Amino acid sequence: MRAPSVFSASPRLGESLMHRCKPLISHRLLLLVLGLAGVATLWGQGSGTGQIQGRVTDSSGAVIPGADVNLANVDTGIEQDAQTGPQGYYRFPLLIPGNYRVTVRSEGFRTVTRSGVKLDVEQTASLDFTLEVGEVTETVEVIGSAPLLESENATIGQVVENKSIVEMPLNGRSAWNLVQLAGATTFIQGIGDAGEIPVATVAGSRTFTQGLYVDGGSVQKSGLNRSMAELAPMVDAVEEFKVITNGYAAEYGRSAGGVFSAVTKSGTNEFHGNLFEFFRNQVMDARNFFSIDKAPLRYNQYGGTLGGPVIKNKTHFFIAYEGTRTTTGSPFLGTVPTAAFQAGDFSSLVDGQGRRLQLYDPSTTRPDPSDATNHLRDPFANNQIPRTMFDPVAAKVATYYPSPNLAGNVAGANNFNINVSPKRSQDHGTIKIDHQLSEKDRIFGRYIGQHNFVPQVTVFPDPDANAVGPATRSIGNLAHTFMTGWTRTISPRVVNDFKVSYLKQFRDLSHSSLGKDYPAMLGLTGVDGLSFPRFSPAGYTQVGGTANVFRVQRGPTLMLSDSITYLTGRHQVKAGFEYRWNGTTDQFRILPSGDFVHPQQGTGLQGNNLSGNGFATMLLGFVANANIRDSPALTFRSQYYGAFVQDDWKVTPNLTLNVGVRYDIETPRISPDNNSNSVDLHAINPIANRPGIVTFAGVDGEPRRPFDFDKNNISPRFGFAYKMFGGQTVLRGGYGIFFGNPDDVGQGAGPRAALGFATEQLIISPDQNQTPSMYLRNGYPAFTPPGPDTRNAGFGVGSTVEYFERTRRTPYSQQFNLGIQHQLRGVLLEAQYLGNLGRLLTGNNININQVLPELVGQPGSIQSRRPYPQYTAVNLLSPNFGMSSYNALLLRAEKRYQNGLQFLWTYTYSHMLDNVDAIANGDFGGTPGSGYQDYYNRRLDYSTSPLDIKHNVTFNVVYDLPWGPGRRWLNEGPVSQVLGGWQLSVLGTVFTGPVYGVTTQQNTCECGSAGPQRANILHDPELPKDQRTVEQWFDTAAFDQPARFTFGDAARAVGRAPGQANFDIGVMKNFQFRDRYRLQFRGELFNAFNKANFGIPGTALGSPNFGTITSAARGRSIQLGLKLYF
Repeated sequence: MRAPSVFSASPRLGESLMHRCKPLISHRLLLLVLGLAGVATLWGQGSGTGQIQGRVTDSSGAVIPGADVNLANVDTGIEQDAQTGPQGYYRFPLLIPGNYRVTVRSEGFRTVTRSGVKLDVEQTASLDFTLEVGEVTETVEVIGSAPLLESENATIGQVVENKSIVEMPLNGRSAWNLVQLAGATTFIQGIGDAGEIPVATVAGSRTFTQGLYVDGGSVQKSGLNRSMAELAPMVDAVEEFKVITNGYAAEYGRSAGGVFSAVTKSGTNEFHGNLFEFFRNQVMDARNFFSIDKAPLRYNQYGGTLGGPVIKNKTHFFIAYEGTRTTTGSPFLGTVPTAAFQAGDFSSLVDGQGRRLQLYDPSTTRPDPSDATNHLRDPFANNQIPRTMFDPVAAKVATYYPSPNLAGNVAGANNFNINVSPKRSQDHGTIKIDHQLSEKDRIFGRYIGQHNFVPQVTVFPDPDANAVGPATRSIGNLAHTFMTGWTRTISPRVVNDFKVSYLKQFRDLSHSSLGKDYPAMLGLTGVDGLSFPRFSPAGYTQVGGTANVFRVQRGPTLMLSDSITYLTGRHQVKAGFEYRWNGTTDQFRILPSGDFVHPQQGTGLQGNNLSGNGFATMLLGFVANANIRDSPALTFRSQYYGAFVQDDWKVTPNLTLNVGVRYDIETPRISPDNNSNSVDLHAINPIANRPGIVTFAGVDGEPRRPFDFDKNNISPRFGFAYKMFGGQTVLRGGYGIFFGNPDDVGQGAGPRAALGFATEQLIISPDQNQTPSMYLRNGYPAFTPPGPDTRNAGFGVGSTVEYFERTRRTPYSQQFNLGIQHQLRGVLLEAQYLGNLGRLLTGNNININQVLPELVGQPGSIQSRRPYPQYTAVNLLSPNFGMSSYNALLLRAEKRYQNGLQFLWTYTYSHMLDNVDAIANGDFGGTPGSGYQDYYNRRLDYSTSPLDIKHNVTFNVVYDLPWGPGRRWLNEGPVSQVLGGWQLSVLGTVFTGPVYGVTTQQNTCECGSAGPQRANILHDPELPKDQRTVEQWFDTAAFDQPARFTFGDAARAVGRAPGQANFDIGVMKNFQFRDRYRLQFRGELFNAFNKANFGIPGTALGSPNFGTITSAARGRSIQLGLKLYF
């Protein structure tokens, strides 16, 4: 028999949302029919497979052409045949990872059979054969796995085999978490509704720039390279996993930050499966370092798998289900006003160093007669604000703060702690069918579905709980991905691989305050009553938080790909094409009820950093910035095309060259209804009579797309592998250009550049927070919502406008590597140099409407001195001004599972520099804020990157203890049954902490810059090790406030946060029943030694938490599990 195929059905996941899936049934059936019928035009790209190849010679070294080579999949019984070419080479491309047997026959020579060949995902296994003279009926049996050496390409990566996947203690049991095992890779976190999306930096790449593949098909959407369906393959359904970090082939596109490739399991000729249950609760856990009590926890995960034959040696199936029910307690540490502050008595007000802070009355603000650029105010006597001055709206908002339950630090910060326990549910199903259609055709089909219901903790208030704790918002997510593939052997030299996949997501987000008209209860006018507004007094926990959100999102993605492989002599040529169609309908009501910022400077004195308080500012109703963002349902579409060709040339038996080129083009997203805008910074505004007007897609000849196509995305790839010293050592190196996705942030954060259709209304203080933009008691100023009559050249005056740069280009990186591998007694040793130069990197949106340097400090308001004074802000979306540099030494030692032992150890020594923060949710949080300090002098931001991890060690071990039945010692009698079957697994990570930067709370440049303003640095802030504490991690006296009209001279990175060390340990006991059943008891300890892994210290100069660490990762937790294998 020869090749596998596809059929799939959809399980019922999440009955509450199931009615939304009915329209998908016809789509999935249509795609199934197309896949099975073989809509065989030349589309795209293949991955998720492996290849076995080699050379056949006689004992003298002469090649043997025309030898018959038979390849058999031991698990499924499916076989393939090939013949060696004129140079003695044979190849079996596009193979499903698994266990194989290779047999070589030729007249006049003995037959050789090699069994025990384990083929990994994305592996090219080189198996050479030497035939001895004899009868063909004589057989030489050889048992041995495929070599660990990568002797056919320069790709740097790490395969995680099934033994490690199922036996390692994985906190959260997500397959994507396996990325942390790869060298030069740092796993930061999992985000998404249920933590399914991996956030990692790979070999100097940016976060969210990796390619995510399951069974060779992408599971990503446009914009950020996040999982489109937010699907993480369940651990028990994954056969193998590979992280490719550098030097990958031309078939991979739109993945400048590495490739994560998972292959789901397939059925075999025998029925196999398992049932499992995992359990955790807080009784077995340690308390978080900053919590008063243990965080409540109730975790249950259960499910099972089943795989086997439909027709032996022809058709096989695999199904899996996993359900998770979790009540997770999260320690919430916040800062709330004391009873005295609630009453207006701030006589005890001090900063984090114990220095007294003075409050000033903003209603007395007046020009300084001796300095036209300065303002004066009168102090509040005894730092007490009379109740008669309280803003009535602010007074009601203040009641939603709970009373402190901790002493807090010197300044009273971090004086409230509570454990919150939202309940989450998740259901996950996988179905896969492989079918050998004929000797030349194999097809497969795979369906994955997932339903999440995820309550998320926000911040105060929770009105229904009498304001004693944070509120929650709920996310419902129903996602599907269907994939079918057809591999056809057209001739002994030509193989074609076709894939089609369809993904769709339904996502709803709502908050507990939705529809209760809290603005009316507060007396706040001028805003929508949809939810609780957000109030942000500087230095205090927000009221409203991210609760002020309502979102409904629908997003289908269709992907087609095809590759054709041509074998000729010493060459293997592969060419392919890929197409993706992305659609998104998104109603993102992010701030319909308003966002109000109350700065410390509102009650401070200009230029005096020992004055002011954010809560006092709020009590007076003083608002510096206020913002309303609301959007109707907007629809956008985009398309992606990629094509490649690659030649793997066996120049000599010891030297292989990999030469390829790829071309990518991605259309900027487009609205079918032209619901988007841009900005022309040169045209004269008819209202302001200054340069700068808003333009609308498709109107007056304006382009329909927000920016132009980048047609220059040509990616050359080159690599070599040279075998030395009898084939036990390989020298490898390579170079390539890798393009990312063109939009990054701007298309990943909801509908953007939709001014005139979505509301984006921002008002700001005109004079650096000396005068408020509004008072709460007066309500949000009236404005005209966007509509057809308002969309003209004068639109947007007095508000924020935003746009993409018309000539923006696609971010890319140049990657290169050089290293050596050596195999020693079943252990692979490797040393690699890795380099990565990033260019045109995108960052968070930036306001370019900054006062020109020559006008800083001049008379007049800041607004009047902006380049575009008719707009409060001009936001450039996803500016790609960024650059980065990465150099690393990677050391690796690996032993595959054999004789009861498997281990992997990696060490990475690296340094990364860049001039732009990683995109939203993508870095460690080390450098506060986003954007550039000075838009006109961006080179000052080039420094050690927040993603820089200088030293990084990862390791894992799976070890079967050497006693009991089948082991070395105590292998007989009753004692062997008690002591036997024990297994130990360890997963460890140790790395240096991320860098941090220090910012000021006051915009000292007074130039309207939207980026973080850094402090002045006086001396090295690093304290001796014996003086570093969580209360003071660095020398806070090393920083000072910059002078007026100047920027701080501190670099973006000035120090490092604490290092991290985590060890997860699993202990397993296996009981064998008969030959088919195995019962496994598991005990898993996460953070086994209960090390407090601390977060970033407070980095805002003058804030109560300045220099203080207030967060830590979860302490030790224990998980119990029971698995029945059959």
